[in-house]
Amino acid sequence: MSQLDVERYVPSQYLQRQLLTGAIETLTLHERVADPGDTFRIGGATFEITSVEVRDAANLDVPDEDGNAVVHFFERVA
Repeated sequence: MSQLDVERYVPSQYLQRQLLTGAIETLTLHERVADPGDTFRIGGATFEITSVEVRDAANLDVPDEDGNAVVHFFERVA
């Protein structure tokens, strides 16, 4: 487990606000940047990665040159 750099994991201020309000619980990225159990903090709230999956990007509407996207699932824990 490690504490993630939120600026690398969630660089957009918009997405950070969405996370804090509970509007989103997954992030789709082009690379695996976290492992289950890793945490990150935004505005005093702690979030934990619950699972990481590689999915076919065609099913996610996320273009990627090798046809895959990495989906990071998380929940607010504190």
